[in-house]
Amino acid sequence: RRPVVAAALLMTSLGFLAQGLSLSLGLSFETFLWARLLTGLFAGCNPIFKAYLADVCPPNRLPQFMVYREASATLAFVIGPSLGGFLASSALGSAGPLLATAAAHLVACGVVAGLVEESVGARRASATKASNDSPEKAEEDGDVKWLLILLVFAMSFVYVIGQTCFSAFFPLLMTDRFGDSPRRIGVVSTAFSLVALAFQVFGYRPVHKRLGLFGTGALGALCIGLGLAGLGTAAAPLWVAATAYALGVASFPATIPTLLAGAVPSSRRGLALGVDSIVNNLCRVIAPLLLAVLYARSSGLCFRTAGALMLLV
Repeated sequence: RRPVVAAALLMTSLGFLAQGLSLSLGLSFETFLWARLLTGLFAGCNPIFKAYLADVCPPNRLPQFMVYREASATLAFVIGPSLGGFLASSALGSAGPLLATAAAHLVACGVVAGLVEESVGARRASATKASNDSPEKAEEDGDVKWLLILLVFAMSFVYVIGQTCFSAFFPLLMTDRFGDSPRRIGVVSTAFSLVALAFQVFGYRPVHKRLGLFGTGALGALCIGLGLAGLGTAAAPLWVAATAYALGVASFPATIPTLLAGAVPSSRRGLALGVDSIVNNLCRVIAPLLLAVLYARSSGLCFRTAGALMLLV
């Protein structure tokens, strides 16, 4: 997995560099789009990160480390906008955030190539030892739980619908319902991101210890569903609904890669998580269009529909 991640980070670094240079040198918009395309072709590392964690983490601690991975992404969403705004207002202009991202990806490439151990060899050695010690266990590890895989893919698809609803239409909802300014929307969004981050770091472990993987995932899905439904109901306090949503997205997402990692042999984890990423990306193409049709009819209908789907999960 290490050479794949290192190569992908190197190519995305070059892609962001090309984007930044196309802006700073005043090249054509078509050139910028080609640079974006190059970057996007290599920007699918998340499934590999999840597969790596599944390789190196003990199964009983895997959900916690998946949540830490989610927490790192949440922290990036908290820091990134402020840092990007600062760089965009510097002498580098609009190319600043892109050039900084290129540098960050290049550093990450060096870290992965030079410091991160390969997980596949350790995984195979562990599998060989398990096979020698317990043939029954090795045979069980080779099973593919197709029903569980399809169920997880469906859960992942529905979760992305809810996630898309909030990320795409929550700012619009605040503008339409409350007349909030972009600055106010940014402050509120950052505040709820901090709520999610705090729960991921401090709250997930005790909840998971008490409820287990399925109970924690079900509670997270319930919070997301109720939060979205509450945002679609004018009488519900916005801060209550948005807090419920934030707690849900802090606790539910780790359920999906953890279940997938246990539903396939270790040699197919990367493939299964990659297919899940494809399912998510297809949903991110379709969901905004369908949700926009619902929002055009009624903002409440849009959020309540997404909430109802998450309650099914």
